[in-house]
Amino acid sequence: MRKLYIRRERALACFAIPYHCVVDEPMAEHLRRIETLDRRTLMLSHDENTVRNGETICLAHDETAGSLFVIAYREHDVLATETLPIPAGDGDLRFTVTTQYDGDRRLSLSLSAERAQEQN
Repeated sequence: MRKLYIRRERALACFAIPYHCVVDEPMAEHLRRIETLDRRTLMLSHDENTVRNGETICLAHDETAGSLFVIAYREHDVLATETLPIPAGDGDLRFTVTTQYDGDRRLSLSLSAERAQEQN
């Protein structure tokens, strides 16, 4: 079992909205599944896959290949990163979620990956 460390960079935009890390589920399938759920409940939900502003979480993942994206549920829509592959292997992985705001009420999320340094 390896660890996925997901760090959310601190940002003023969306500071109070929890971001949800979705592992090994296609985005289209996830969006279909949540469209029937109560939006307010989604917006306020928090579990072990939720990362708050400036926080880092650690998720367990097996050694098989997979995928990861991060999504924020807003009142009338969602913000989501692109889906990144999780390669097969046993090394821990680190990801960073960045909230981007262009100053003109346009928000976006980005997700980047970096291989964790091996500890000796």
